[in-house]
Amino acid sequence: LGLPVPAVDGNVLRVFSRLLALEEDIAAPAVKKELTALAAALIPPDAPGEYNQALMELENIRILKDMRNSLNRKVNCETANIYKTVNAAVKQIEDIRYIRDTIGFGELSEGLANMAEVRLANPDATLKELGMLLNPQVGKSGVNHRLRKLSEIADGLRGCKEEKHYD
Repeated sequence: LGLPVPAVDGNVLRVFSRLLALEEDIAAPAVKKELTALAAALIPPDAPGEYNQALMELENIRILKDMRNSLNRKVNCETANIYKTVNAAVKQIEDIRYIRDTIGFGELSEGLANMAEVRLANPDATLKELGMLLNPQVGKSGVNHRLRKLSEIADGLRGCKEEKHYD
């Protein structure tokens, strides 16, 4: 109708609240009244419809930007987790192969030897999946403990080799 009346909804209230850096609750009647009065005072008399539309578009842009930022954070977090998991699996396999090639699995306890064989046969498996492949099955913490123990053994073997190399 072209009347200079602000179309104030929750989105417009949020826009003004952010512009003014208000900490008050925009749903509070006094805050709502104050922001509505401000919106009304800013309406250009010759283009009230465009003004209201612009306020709504501004909030839509902010919402879209927030959604993209949130999605990017989630993707970055997931990528970092995958990278960390892959690097851990690669290190585990390197350690197990080093043990196998240096002393063999016969020197390991049955549980560690079994863990080493299952990890080599399933390089892409998660800790939970590895635990389910063991007989008897082991939980994630048990799998993690065994893999850490294998890593310690490999590091110890590497240390012995370095010491012998320098003697």
